Amino acid sequence: MRKLLLAATAMIGATAGLATMANAQVVPPTVVVTPPPAPNSNNSVPSASPLPGTAVVRLNVRVVADFMVGGGSDNGYKAPPQGTNTQGITSKYAPYYFGEYARLYPAFDGVTQNGIKYGASAEIRQNSGGIGINQAFANNNATAGNTLFWRRETMYVGTDKLGTLRFGQTDGVQSLFIVGTFENFDYEGGWDGDLPALFSGGQTSGVGTSLNWNFPDTSAWYGSSKLVYLSPNFGGFDFGFDWEPASNQTSGDGACVGTGTNASPNVPTNTITVGCATVTSLAGPFSLIGSQLATRRNLTTVGARYRGVFGPVGLVAEGAWVHSGHVSDANPFIDPVAFKGLNYFDAGLVGTFGGLAVGGNVVAGEKNATTLLVKGGKHELDFVVGTSYAAGPFIVGASFMNELFQGAWNGNAATNTQNTYGIEHDIGVSVGATFNWAPGASLYVDYLWGQRHQANRDFFAATTGKFNNATRAQGIVIGQAFQW
Repeated sequence: MRKLLLAATAMIGATAGLATMANAQVVPPTVVVTPPPAPNSNNSVPSASPLPGTAVVRLNVRVVADFMVGGGSDNGYKAPPQGTNTQGITSKYAPYYFGEYARLYPAFDGVTQNGIKYGASAEIRQNSGGIGINQAFANNNATAGNTLFWRRETMYVGTDKLGTLRFGQTDGVQSLFIVGTFENFDYEGGWDGDLPALFSGGQTSGVGTSLNWNFPDTSAWYGSSKLVYLSPNFGGFDFGFDWEPASNQTSGDGACVGTGTNASPNVPTNTITVGCATVTSLAGPFSLIGSQLATRRNLTTVGARYRGVFGPVGLVAEGAWVHSGHVSDANPFIDPVAFKGLNYFDAGLVGTFGGLAVGGNVVAGEKNATTLLVKGGKHELDFVVGTSYAAGPFIVGASFMNELFQGAWNGNAATNTQNTYGIEHDIGVSVGATFNWAPGASLYVDYLWGQRHQANRDFFAATTGKFNNATRAQGIVIGQAFQW
């Protein structure tokens, strides 16, 4: 059974929660059988460790095609005129969509004669526009074309005894160690997959019916440049830490400080320095630097993990603490909104017995989905629990997600206006299965149901209002993936 599960693991995707390319090259493989995360969350499967004095070059490819059916309580909602507090109108749209994508994973791994292991990997994705039926609603991808872009650029060097140093635009400790999110049983990843893009708004947009994915394996965390250290394995234990100077991939504006001047209290001048650039606008600096002030800087993560076997039972447990500063400005007066740096914990636990896996993951602390928390906002508490069962080429499973976080905020400290929004509460269910019917070929299906709620927040008009404070979405995706 264990051999069959390991084979299924290799076909489904790379195991981000247990080992990535660099990690797998240095840390001896664990005997614990745990479900892998979705392939969307990591690079391709690593090659075998090369012989001393040699290097192995590889080019992995993934091609996916799927058919999605679904929709939400917006039913093609169209917002009312700006500044009104009236119910919007609805229109019909076709609730189905064909989608496909291809991704490239070039990489190489080498070992010197004296045992130093090194290498690099990259992930290249295509940018071919957004999900069709809701593109006009969300206006997410109006300028997207059929182009390629770099998603990850990872380099590493290390030894079995000293550990691994990783650097580049890459995954940090929290996403390398993460377990318990149960993105494994359907190839596309559940609420962290492709199907949520079918719903209006898209993930983390703050509008529409699609739920946020607030766990630490999204591009908000791995799409930035950082330095990562991963220790060797000590009797089942290993640890790691990372440092990210800025939240953008080139360590630019997020590491800078916005500055500006005022002619009188809370009356901005037309020109302000934001990050590393100067912009001019009659709208004043506050509207211009709002997103900059919500930018994290000097993010650090410390994490640890245990993997072990107790008779027929396997166990994986991990925990990580994340802390950051934030960009500030030189304005001596009160800004409408002020932010806190990140300060939160992530912990996961998965137990296995044969092909059965049960566990969960929790995130708690000072954050707001994938952004900084405004001062005065409520702390976040998210958890997901799930189970899966693998037998030969089949794996099936289900998960339940519950998220409490601040969400939208309409307070204004400069005018002493209090926030009137409640805390956002999202719940979601995912049920799915994958059949690896041939080497490199995976057929999958997944059903999603989700609900959002935030008092006094109109999710469709993106403003204060008594309408559309709760939304629902559901859908199903059937897809075929080939990878080599």
